[in-house]
Amino acid sequence: MILELDKVDTPVGVRVTNTLADEIRQKFSFHEILCLCSSTFGIFDEFCKQASLRIINQKRGGSFTEEDSARAFIGDPFVELDRVKSTFDFIAGDLPLGMSNSKWTDETQNKSISARRNWLILLKSLLLLKGEGLGLYLVEPAFWSKRWKNFQDILNGYGFFILAVFNPPEKLLFPHTSLQPNLILVSREKTDELFIAEIEDTESIGLQVDNLLRRRSTNNLNEGIFINTRDFRDFYNFKISKQIEKLKTQYKEYSRYKLSDVSSEISLGRTNQLFTSRENAVYIPRVGNSPVIANLENAMLKHQNYIQVVLDETIVNNKYLELFFSSELGQLVLQSLYSGSVIPHINKSDLTNVFIPLPPLGEQKLIVDTESELDRLTKTIDCFCQTKMNPLDNRK
Repeated sequence: MILELDKVDTPVGVRVTNTLADEIRQKFSFHEILCLCSSTFGIFDEFCKQASLRIINQKRGGSFTEEDSARAFIGDPFVELDRVKSTFDFIAGDLPLGMSNSKWTDETQNKSISARRNWLILLKSLLLLKGEGLGLYLVEPAFWSKRWKNFQDILNGYGFFILAVFNPPEKLLFPHTSLQPNLILVSREKTDELFIAEIEDTESIGLQVDNLLRRRSTNNLNEGIFINTRDFRDFYNFKISKQIEKLKTQYKEYSRYKLSDVSSEISLGRTNQLFTSRENAVYIPRVGNSPVIANLENAMLKHQNYIQVVLDETIVNNKYLELFFSSELGQLVLQSLYSGSVIPHINKSDLTNVFIPLPPLGEQKLIVDTESELDRLTKTIDCFCQTKMNPLDNRK
């Protein structure tokens, strides 16, 4: 059976997710399919009509008929999974996002696991996966987070590994949420490479899945790229990193330093506390789009929203670093550090590991002086032009 979707009535995001699941089924020749219809998003509803078994959350409320229930368990998938005795080639998991923590005791290994409830459902379902099978799941864009990394270690401990990550069209889950989720493909195959692809429409999906199957890497996210698993943070960061690589050629004559190696102190601002001004320091905003500053008097945010970096004066000039972070490359470097799906912010640990290009100290000071002179000339010209355009004519 080949899945057919009405392009007029079906939103593009839902067409994408159903088509992706069906392309994987066809190209990998899967037959025994388990569908977890656990959220209210319904992103796999059409595809799941082909399933051998569905687990339907009772909260879905009437999404499926009584006729469908012959091949379905109705109830909380966290509980209903314990009733399933079969194994499957392919699992499609339409899971809720951002559920609170729960605990699950794996009696077969006599250990207790604590994680988000939707992640535990993901893990429990994977235990029903056949050796060559795959699981496709809706998840939060949380690869940067410590909680996800801990859960991924648990997955790996059970012998499950993320093979691919797909970025679906924007507003896939609208109006339920504006969160941009990911779709992950999990297998029992351990690999150091991760396949990543961005899906804009259904036309590109067949090629992406074919490239995944044949392990072909391209230079185009719309066709799919293999990268080192450790290098993936999220799609936003990946695209910014590519832009950074292009701009680095402008700084190829400069030495690269890790920020932690050219600073003596890196301190987070604290609520209702003020920083003491330090010599040769910069102040990097943790949130928002405010500029990096070398002078506390120019602060546009409360001090609690800055990170104070006291620099080694024998290596780097704070006003040069202020200029660098106002450049196109510097702005992209900062953007690459932002994490958090609700309020993006910069973590101290990420900031300490960032690399910055530095010319010799004398050249840094020359750049700062030149910039200051240019700024002074610009202000003088602006003032002159303003005077010519708006002359004060006191003559009688």
